[in-house]
Amino acid sequence: SFNILPIIVEHIGYSAYSLSNPQGIALNAFCLTSYISQTMPQEDCLRLLCGTDVCGIRLSRSFSRGLSEPPREDSSTCHLRDVILDMILNNIGLHTESSLN
Repeated sequence: SFNILPIIVEHIGYSAYSLSNPQGIALNAFCLTSYISQTMPQEDCLRLLCGTDVCGIRLSRSFSRGLSEPPREDSSTCHLRDVILDMILNNIGLHTESSLN
């Protein structure tokens, strides 16, 4: 069910320091979020990811927590900060292009 998506989004900013990879849960949650955002129209995706939080506060908090996480020492894995910024940069022009027409 799509009702679980807002819960998955909340884990984007989650760090489990007891794990060998503290950002593992956050990266997996972001991967699911990223996949969903690439497979559906942007408006539908945002509505599903935000759930009942129509202002998107929970989504923005999760992304900001993920962005504030320090990069891991291990350079063999991707950093959560980098993938979040890539998603933002890839989607930044979608709204402005449609408003120019």
